[in-house]
Amino acid sequence: MRSSATPVATVVTPPKQVDGYEIRSVAIDEERASLVQLASELAATGNYTIQRLADLLTERGLWMRPYTRRPAGPISATYLARMLRDRYYLGFINYRGRSTRGDMNR
Repeated sequence: MRSSATPVATVVTPPKQVDGYEIRSVAIDEERASLVQLASELAATGNYTIQRLADLLTERGLWMRPYTRRPAGPISATYLARMLRDRYYLGFINYRGRSTRGDMNR
């Protein structure tokens, strides 16, 4: 389900060398992570449509990141719905076909 794009609530960290291997990782973007958490909590109430929730998050500052072919813009309802279903935001990482609990604190 995941593309190679960095998830909305994370930032890419500089690669590290460990035992001769290049280790790439991401770190939590605290400001954006709090908005993703809010999205999850509000969606769980059942009181918001996805579009209303997307509009609320955009007003609070959660925007789609710019990419080569697309400028930054409001978070779309389609992207938000996909994000809310993504197990990555529950702390799971897919690696070599297996889903494992990630540790963002290493």
